[in-house]
Amino acid sequence: MKTLLIFLTMSSFSLLAHAMPTQPQTLRPFDTYNYDVSFGNVMVGDYDFMSYYFQFDQDTQITSIAKDSGDDFSIATNCPAILQAGKKCFVFFIYEPTMAGDSTGHATVKTTDDEFDFDLSGTGITDQN
Repeated sequence: MKTLLIFLTMSSFSLLAHAMPTQPQTLRPFDTYNYDVSFGNVMVGDYDFMSYYFQFDQDTQITSIAKDSGDDFSIATNCPAILQAGKKCFVFFIYEPTMAGDSTGHATVKTTDDEFDFDLSGTGITDQN
């Protein structure tokens, strides 16, 4: 039982180490509203992700988090409908190329007051590239 507990604990740490960003960016209303999210080269069949977090000085309603285009991109988030002042929530942009070549996409995060645009790009590569 002790070994299983250690294994589960180590597995959890490994998952957290992979899933948590090392240096997420803080997005605030006074920052720029356009972001380039470039994944560079990613092996076809593998994936990479980048994360950003939102933190505001006042309670803020997040009205939409959506990908407008880009089949090889997806979004994951833990943002509530209303983000309380001083609290953080994360938005993860995930790139998982299905074929070799360049991919582009676009996503937006909208609040009642602001809209943040994310231009997504990446290149799927294979061993032949």
